[in-house]
Amino acid sequence: MNPSDFIIIRGPVGDNRYKCKLCTGRAPTRSYRDHARSAMHQRKVEERNARNALNPLFMRPPEGPPQPDHTQVTVEDQAPDELVFDAIGFNAGGSDNGSEDELLTFRDISHATPFNSTDVPLGPAQEEIDWDDYLFEAMNQLSDEPFPSDLLPKPSLPSADTSWYPFKNKEEMSNPYVSPQLDFLPEDPRGSEIYKFSQSSKWLHGLPPDLRVQMIESNQQHFYIFEPAMANNGQIVVPVFFYKAGLGTYAKCAVPQVEYTHEPLSVNVRMPLDLSFNSDRLVEVNVLNLGQSYPEIVMGSHGRLAELCKNQILDSPARQLPNPWRTKAGGKIIRHMPINLYADDTSGNVSKQWNRHISFYFTLAGLPPKLSNMQYNCHFLSTSNEAGVLEIGEQIVEELNMLATDGFVAHDASTGSDVLIMSLVLCFQADSPMHAEVTNTPLPNEGSSQICLLMGRSDGLITPDFQKSPLPRNWETIQTQTKSLWEIGKKGVKSHFDDKTKELGIRDSINRRFVEVMQQKDNVDAQTEVNLMAQSDSHRLFNPFLKLKGFDGCLDTPVEILHVFLLGIVKYMTRDFMKSLKVKELAQVLASWDALNVKGLNVPSIPAKYLVEHFSSLVGKDFKIILQTAPFVLYQFMNDSQRNHWISLGQLATYVFQTRITNMPQYLADLRKHIDIFLCHSINMSAQWVNKPKFHMLKHLPESIECFGPAPLFATEKFESFNSVLRNASVHSNRHRPGRDLGLSFLNFQALRLVASNAQLCNHKTGMTFHASSGVTNMFRSNPLIQKSMGYNPMAMGSPIMFPTPIQSVLPKADQEEIPSYFQQYPNARIKQVSQLRLSEKDVVKKGYFVLVAPGGITRDQVIGRVNSLWQIEWDHQIRYVMKTTTFKLLGVDPFYQMRILENTHEARYLAVIDRSSARTH
Repeated sequence: MNPSDFIIIRGPVGDNRYKCKLCTGRAPTRSYRDHARSAMHQRKVEERNARNALNPLFMRPPEGPPQPDHTQVTVEDQAPDELVFDAIGFNAGGSDNGSEDELLTFRDISHATPFNSTDVPLGPAQEEIDWDDYLFEAMNQLSDEPFPSDLLPKPSLPSADTSWYPFKNKEEMSNPYVSPQLDFLPEDPRGSEIYKFSQSSKWLHGLPPDLRVQMIESNQQHFYIFEPAMANNGQIVVPVFFYKAGLGTYAKCAVPQVEYTHEPLSVNVRMPLDLSFNSDRLVEVNVLNLGQSYPEIVMGSHGRLAELCKNQILDSPARQLPNPWRTKAGGKIIRHMPINLYADDTSGNVSKQWNRHISFYFTLAGLPPKLSNMQYNCHFLSTSNEAGVLEIGEQIVEELNMLATDGFVAHDASTGSDVLIMSLVLCFQADSPMHAEVTNTPLPNEGSSQICLLMGRSDGLITPDFQKSPLPRNWETIQTQTKSLWEIGKKGVKSHFDDKTKELGIRDSINRRFVEVMQQKDNVDAQTEVNLMAQSDSHRLFNPFLKLKGFDGCLDTPVEILHVFLLGIVKYMTRDFMKSLKVKELAQVLASWDALNVKGLNVPSIPAKYLVEHFSSLVGKDFKIILQTAPFVLYQFMNDSQRNHWISLGQLATYVFQTRITNMPQYLADLRKHIDIFLCHSINMSAQWVNKPKFHMLKHLPESIECFGPAPLFATEKFESFNSVLRNASVHSNRHRPGRDLGLSFLNFQALRLVASNAQLCNHKTGMTFHASSGVTNMFRSNPLIQKSMGYNPMAMGSPIMFPTPIQSVLPKADQEEIPSYFQQYPNARIKQVSQLRLSEKDVVKKGYFVLVAPGGITRDQVIGRVNSLWQIEWDHQIRYVMKTTTFKLLGVDPFYQMRILENTHEARYLAVIDRSSARTH
């Protein structure tokens, strides 16, 4: 059978048809194999072969099919949460996918199938895997009808500048599970709840002009910032910012001065170009009211504006027109796709000791938190158990700078067209030591923060500025000081360099190694090599993040609440208190935790024995439990000072872990107030807390929240959980070349993920774009086990489930009740008692739970009730749910717990559960 005898008729995904060139008049078929076995086709082939006997195109393949290098790994053989896949659709036994007659070998090895035959030895140039071919071959093996690549033209290979290693933004745009969920524009919340990165102030108005959103499509035209546009009313405006607000898309525009000159006729367009988002000189324009883009503006009978203004906007600094991104886009839509970068050190073995790996991951900032928190949307970049974070970061920074300045073309699954992607780092998430390394402000040091210039005074003197807040650090100053330290260090005097490093509180780990070389007087060859590098490529002598475009190390490294708050402050206070307890008191603490009612805590149970015995080595989720249960378990063993300290901690925690912020100015004022109260209690308790850097870093948390949004947004739990995936891959590697092996394991997973997710992929050698067949994609779409193995949670994708909805569980006999007389008002309805109701994706209510209810949605009439039973009413083809509750009344504040008192009124009340905003579990 010769595949070139057939022409592809492209249909929907998985429904291609094939038309035979030899058998004219026959209808297209789904299976060219079946057609090739027909008597008519074989007769036509014999006639053709007789004509071409003197010019054979193909020779027979070697005996036996090629043996695969890998064996198939089934999901059943993997742990449920294991995301490391080692093969893509290989046949374990080496069985062929078709008859031997279908195996064709080209005379020219360069035209062969993507995998080499087993009898061809691998040379040095063949060791590297071509992942385009890898995916293409996997598709041929997984689909019912392998696609004959011979039918396709062989275009020239793409240029080197189309490489997409190591970032996956391009592939993510073609993923139908990701692309439609992305925000590509910042959003002005305007009083609505702030809960996602696209509402952050940095994305909205904190990016430099060349890195912010460059264009918007409206009325089938492309409008760019810093290009004149004509509004529908005929006014010339110059967009400076594009953003969303509510359901609309807007531009903050400057109104330029348009001056005509004669002899020769020209137009001068003047406007200041350094306008901030909130400037009074900017006007808001709905993009639907923009009528003509810059290339289309015609100034009456005088001609086009582009020719009259000589493609420039005057005033300082002068800006050339059109926007350079218009040329780069070439008519394509530009998608603005910032990322959140993360770096961490993790163990490569089960014991979590030794074998440290430095790893980089990222998520797409445009995804809402419920999606970005899924491991499915967490992406591996690079890892090494030998190189440091700055050494690994060099390759990543180069790639990011290219994405920020030139962009890449990708396929957008949401629109079905090609777009141009530009990207940058919105924020760098990490723990405190990693932030210090990346920003050249390492700990321990006299300075305890990369954000401000707080310096400890060794002489202990109190200066007049003692009570003033330290000045903020400046990223440009850090860059300048780093280079000045190099000028001092390369002279070879160690004491001068060390003294200045200590004075400035700056240390570049990369540059320090070169300084050490310059201090080795007997190593002339190495010094010569360093000097040559300083002349030819001086940037490589320094921390690569100093040249990362759009990155400000002082502002874009937010205070991370997992390590600073839970694993910092809460851990310090827990250890300090638990160590003060006697053995008898520890036993009472254990009994109190065992007896505590955990309803409403979203935890199945409290590991009381573990918490008591291992309080010195707990993790973040354990400290969350301690924080929520401390009033009912620990307060009884505290004196007044300790209890007030912990009360202030608990009140602060309610602000720290808030996921949605409605009134940002009021929230920040309250947060700063509670931070000050807590720090005051901390200092009164013991002066030792002052020496803990994380207590000071808490002062900078409001600044991070103001810039990026609620603190849980930039918490690192999702990345910390992804470390277990890397650890699992490391345990199952051969440990000879960990960085390469782990990279290939994650690349295998990424390939499977894209194929199973029905992403559009491209074989660059053939020029073909392709999808997996429906049989392959259904394996992922319809199989919860496969979804879970890839870290995907369909419940977070805006499922069509309407709330409230009953949870299918058995109602205990002890809870069963007779139908109350209250329901006699529904004579024709079917009444049924239910065990549990799901109010939202996370909230569940059942008997014994306390709920805050707003009857009719009126918040001023809120009441607190304890659920006694839940009932379903099916009436007139509608279903309603009613709670039978006991009402509680709010009294004053308890002096011991500093909490509001609830008094049981013993009043039974029936409350309708209309929607999730009318009932909340507590």
